[in-house]
Amino acid sequence: MHPAMTESSLILSVTKRFSVLDIAGVSSDNISSKEKGIALSTLKSNKTAEKEKSLKSSDNDNNNNKKNKEENKKKKESDSKPSSNSKSKATTVSREWTGELQIDNDRILTVGEECISKEELKSLLLAKGRGSSSAPFHLYDGFEPSGRMHIAQGVFKAMNVNKCTDEGTNSKFIFWVADWFALMNDKMGGDLQKIKIVGEYLIEVWKAAGMNLD
Repeated sequence: MHPAMTESSLILSVTKRFSVLDIAGVSSDNISSKEKGIALSTLKSNKTAEKEKSLKSSDNDNNNNKKNKEENKKKKESDSKPSSNSKSKATTVSREWTGELQIDNDRILTVGEECISKEELKSLLLAKGRGSSSAPFHLYDGFEPSGRMHIAQGVFKAMNVNKCTDEGTNSKFIFWVADWFALMNDKMGGDLQKIKIVGEYLIEVWKAAGMNLD
């Protein structure tokens, strides 16, 4: 062994020599028995270490998968249990369905051709409708200030709004003025000031048509 060569550098050197010789197909007879022994022992140790590392990594993956499954199971069980808030809410809205609430329900349903969920409307009226101590429930509609108002937009809208906000219903109708839609659609020449004037004009027409704006 060269005086300056340590055992680890010898192992590395011999291992490299074996690799080069194997690839080149050159005989390795000129390598000493001691060098061969050290190199083979090192290769064997490296393979064993790699195998153990692979098994350990596999075990860690399995443990992580098992842990994730257990956490997901606990989360599903937790989600399926009713919370104290939901119980409190159910207690709050559980009041008697009256004839007056039924009248409000039927009247509001006449506004549209269909109701996506009649049960949801009924629940809303029970929670916030006539006779409740809750703040008014909200109804929404929007309009684009696009010019002169036609009969359906004026008279029929006033009738439908009044059906939804009949006295005692405990409801509030909110209108969204789609001024930016009017601008994008180039209504009133894309002039926002003119669009605003048209919006105010529509409100005055609804007042004249008898819409309750209190």
